[in-house]
Amino acid sequence: MYFKNLAARTRELKETKEGRDTVCEAMEKERSRTGEEKTLVLMLNLMRTQGWDAEQAMNAMDIPASEKPLYARSVEHAISLQETNV
Repeated sequence: MYFKNLAARTRELKETKEGRDTVCEAMEKERSRTGEEKTLVLMLNLMRTQGWDAEQAMNAMDIPASEKPLYARSVEHAISLQETNV
């Protein structure tokens, strides 16, 4: 039963325009997420090596104001994880 459902869904994703669009959207989200993760790592490196706070790092990286709250929360979370793993 499960294999029939899996085969049908795979065929749908491969053989229909809607299915291909769905796969393309998922791939773009993954590619974007990877970019966001790289940005976060760069921010953390700047903060550590330059002694900057998150705002200074975001300004140096020219991060748009609309994205700063997201990165600020992500930095806080990453730092809290580092502190608990020490």
